[in-house]
Amino acid sequence: MKNKDIMEFLSESNKIEGVYDEQSLVQGKKAWDYLMKQNELTVENICKAHGILMKYHLPATEKGHLRQCNVRVGSMIAPDHSLVRGLLYNWLISCETMDKSEYTSTEVVKFLHVVFERIHPFVDGNGRIGRIIFNWQIVKKINQPVVVFYDKDKQDYYKLFNS
Repeated sequence: MKNKDIMEFLSESNKIEGVYDEQSLVQGKKAWDYLMKQNELTVENICKAHGILMKYHLPATEKGHLRQCNVRVGSMIAPDHSLVRGLLYNWLISCETMDKSEYTSTEVVKFLHVVFERIHPFVDGNGRIGRIIFNWQIVKKINQPVVVFYDKDKQDYYKLFNS
């Protein structure tokens, strides 16, 4: 896996969210490196990676912590904050089930990504941490190269959430 490909994926992921500063790209790389050292996804290491990613963008009470308030994403109302931890644990069980099945593909990982984004576990940074997790699954679980969602094609990316 080439560092150039990872940096391209992280840069484009930031652009999708309208984030263009170098500091955010550096933190994205640190979050990626941290998560890539993990052999499994857990609520704890997802929160840690989120805290690294959002180091300069959220208050200490929100970076690396599951949200404690309700949010909406466009017209979608995310699940009540009291349900987030349980939904995230269930999502991780779905990931483990996928990992143990014989049927592992990019399409399954895309489906899991959509479910993660609908849970919307954090106040902010869900898209960027979600795409890092998506690519962690692509690289670690199905042994494929990172997938870059390009800012110029973000409308196609958003269509994933309408299915």
